[in-house]
Amino acid sequence: MAVEARVMLSLRAAQIDALTEPRLADFAERMRAHVCRCFVATTRTMSDEDIREVIRCGLERAQIHGIDGERGICKYINLMFVFGRDFDRDPRLPWAREILAGARVHRDLSTIELLYREALVHEAEAQGLEGSNP
Repeated sequence: MAVEARVMLSLRAAQIDALTEPRLADFAERMRAHVCRCFVATTRTMSDEDIREVIRCGLERAQIHGIDGERGICKYINLMFVFGRDFDRDPRLPWAREILAGARVHRDLSTIELLYREALVHEAEAQGLEGSNP
C-alpha cells in the first residue's frame, strides 16, 4: 500500500503581496520609462517621484474601475497623462465617467477598450482643459 503524503501550502495575504511586489515594482518602472518617452512635454516638468505618484494613483484607480492586466492599466495611465490625473471624476469629461460607471457598454469591447476608443474621439478637447496635467 502506497502512502500518499500531501503537503498543504497556505499563504497569507501579506505573503502573496510580497511575492507580487517585485513584479509590480518592475511594471511601475516600465510605466515610468513609457510615460517619460510618450508624454515628454508633461513629464519634463515633473520629478521622478511625481511621475511615480501618478502611476501609483493610476494603478489604484484602474483596479477600482475593474481594469486589470498590464495593457489595460497602461492605457488607463496614458489617459491620465492626456486628460488629467482625475479624468475619471472630471465633470468636463462625462463620457469617461459614464463608461467607467458602466452606463455605456459595448458587447465586444472591454471597459478600457471602450474608454480608450472614446478618448481618441475627444483627444482634441484635452488640449483645451486647464489643469489637465497629472
